[in-house]
Amino acid sequence: MKYSSYKLEDFVRDEQFKNWVKAPTGESDLFWKSFIETHPQKANEIYKARMIIQEMTFGHAGENLVSADDKDQIWQNIIRQGTTQNTIKSGIDSFRNKRDNLYLLKFAAALLLPLIAGLLLFHQNLMPEWAETEAPKKIIKTAPKGQKLTIQLPDRTMVNLNAGSSIEYMDNLKNAKVRKVSLLGEAFFDVTKDREKPFVVHTWDFNTKVLGTSFNINAYSKSLFSVAVLTGKVQVSLNDSFSDEKTVLLNPTEQAVFNEKDLKFEKTNFNYYAVLGWKDGILDFKNADFNTIVRRLEIWYDVKFVLKKEINTTGDFTGRYQNKSLETILEGMKFVFDFNFKIENKTIIIYDEENLK
Repeated sequence: MKYSSYKLEDFVRDEQFKNWVKAPTGESDLFWKSFIETHPQKANEIYKARMIIQEMTFGHAGENLVSADDKDQIWQNIIRQGTTQNTIKSGIDSFRNKRDNLYLLKFAAALLLPLIAGLLLFHQNLMPEWAETEAPKKIIKTAPKGQKLTIQLPDRTMVNLNAGSSIEYMDNLKNAKVRKVSLLGEAFFDVTKDREKPFVVHTWDFNTKVLGTSFNINAYSKSLFSVAVLTGKVQVSLNDSFSDEKTVLLNPTEQAVFNEKDLKFEKTNFNYYAVLGWKDGILDFKNADFNTIVRRLEIWYDVKFVLKKEINTTGDFTGRYQNKSLETILEGMKFVFDFNFKIENKTIIIYDEENLK
């Protein structure tokens, strides 16, 4: 929509906008109020543009005090300087040599009276409700590596952020027609039900759309993207399409995993502890290879692994740990993958006796 990029001067000069200000109809009212609702950041410019147009409608019916060229010049002065007393003075001074004193008085009166009336209405809190709307503010919440975070969104949706994850949303989310959030990392959502306002989570090239449900999204990377549903129904799509070939519908206990090679979703059932156990402090591994385990431990405990020996990364490791220390997990791993380890601050050194220095 062209109006989304308009500045104050563009609104003042736009014929459709001027017609709405001077002679509003039911259709034009609906159009502009809908535009303001979906573009609240433009509300202030629209209000100022309305004031300028109303102030520049000089004289009474049938009285033409200022020519079209003169009006255009005055509009430019007002746009450059803002709707203040200095603007009025500038508009008068630009025509001082063209008009006599009587004309100047008429011009000043015609410009001042609507402005004064508008200021009185403003101070009496009679300004239109949409004109008072402030531009929505972006909110970002982050759970650092080694920590988890629980937050409540403005619509009362509860979000559990896993370690090394962040979520972004606008502070007017509750009143938006579509409740949109962006996620990087992993989070569990318990969405407040609202049939008229869908809840959409954007991650990488994916959108997950619900009305009211609870589900988990793993989006630490595009290649590992997955969505698992605990309650309700979820629609997952690729690239904003929501078309059949790029969309999957999930019911409770179902999970969608993205196959980056085929650009398709694979739907399966999931193990609760493997997918959702992290909310309860549970690390669950089933036939996991070394690299998969390391990725999770680095985020979970905020550490870095340094390998000083070759590891058979294809080995399978199975284990479930609830609120256990990193050392406890490493003790279990070393027998499967055949290594020794030592912990130095936030660095885990993997070695064997021969290469330890």
